[in-house]
Amino acid sequence: MPKVFISHNANDKPFARRLANDLKNHGIEVWIDEAEIKLGDSLIDKISEGITEVDYVAVLLSKHSVSSEWVKREVNVALTHEISGKNVKILPLLLEKCEIPIFLTDRLYADFTAENQYPKGLELILERIFPNKKIDIEITKNESKDVCIVTILDIELQAVLSSIGCTDQPKEDLFINGNKMWFREVQRTNNEPLSAIVIKINQTGSLPLVFAIHEIIQNYSIDLFVMVGLAYGPRALVSLGDVVFAERILEHDEMYSMQNRFSISNMFQRNHRLRPKFYEPPSSILSTTPYFNADIFISKFDEIVKNVDRKKLPRLAARHRPMMHLGTVVGTPNIVTNVNLQKLTKNHDEKIRAVSYEDSAFAEFSCENDLKWCIFRGISDYGDTKKIENWNFVAALSAACAAVTFLEAYKSKRNSWSYKIWPNKANSADAKNRAAD
Repeated sequence: MPKVFISHNANDKPFARRLANDLKNHGIEVWIDEAEIKLGDSLIDKISEGITEVDYVAVLLSKHSVSSEWVKREVNVALTHEISGKNVKILPLLLEKCEIPIFLTDRLYADFTAENQYPKGLELILERIFPNKKIDIEITKNESKDVCIVTILDIELQAVLSSIGCTDQPKEDLFINGNKMWFREVQRTNNEPLSAIVIKINQTGSLPLVFAIHEIIQNYSIDLFVMVGLAYGPRALVSLGDVVFAERILEHDEMYSMQNRFSISNMFQRNHRLRPKFYEPPSSILSTTPYFNADIFISKFDEIVKNVDRKKLPRLAARHRPMMHLGTVVGTPNIVTNVNLQKLTKNHDEKIRAVSYEDSAFAEFSCENDLKWCIFRGISDYGDTKKIENWNFVAALSAACAAVTFLEAYKSKRNSWSYKIWPNKANSADAKNRAAD
């Protein structure tokens, strides 16, 4: 049985795993570090041993790997064995446009720079390994996950992990391009659990967010993207710690069109257009909101808050009962004052309940790529100059608990509970009484 060593950088781990599965399905033994190196083993000794025992070394070429010292060492060991006639052959595999090392420039490489080139690239590898055998190509589809929960700030990540049962923040399962990923299950009362990826984007801003989601959809098949985080809202319509489910996003950015900005082929091409523009989640997502169980939402929130150090919470948090609003979220990278927010509400959408920075980028990219998506924003302040910082965790936790409660009803039979949505504060006597308390 031929054996292949996959030399790769940690950032290319999802592709390495996918390739390993496809090679195994075609009767090839694969050496990949996470399967072969055990706790306490010498990395250098085990990798050198692995390369010595294989017939081929598949080198995954990317911007990350060509600058990786570990990958350089692995390739040097393989070249030494190849030159000394030990029958080890190097297979360059190009994952993205990058500067190919000079000692590999004279070799034919398999091109994996686009998803539609994967079958041809795999075929070239198999023809090299089995030159006299006709191969029927079998390709592993991208690993499927039910939901990807997207966070940006540390406090948002902490809230999401707490809402799905992680009492302490565990070490990430995967670290790619500075983005941390956890693989978990979202437990549900009357339904099968949902497989989930929780991701923390490495920095704020539209471009890092879009690049991260693009990378996820290249490596995983995701049914639903859920963005959870903080926002500020209009003082007269929402309370601190409330949650806004975005029925639609009002894009308010006078800079340039994100239609071209987030097209990978035209990433930096700018195209002016009239503002504002609206984005709505798919109808299948909006149709789930009437089945949101407010009692479960409050119960989840209370259960977590009672175990939090009171010194870290605002004075009224112990009595706080978050309300979920269905409304419009303004997505803008610009500062929107309370006065401007009132103008936006009057001129464009009376249902504006929150303002956040990355939401229009998230919504537009999702719509253009036919992704199912939704957004939950916890109200942490009113856009004042003086921020009320200690409401951040409560607001983030409210948004996370609302998102997890929403997932209880998502894809469910919907007939086993009595559901209800909290009414909008602006039209609710209950909300006014609660605020007075």
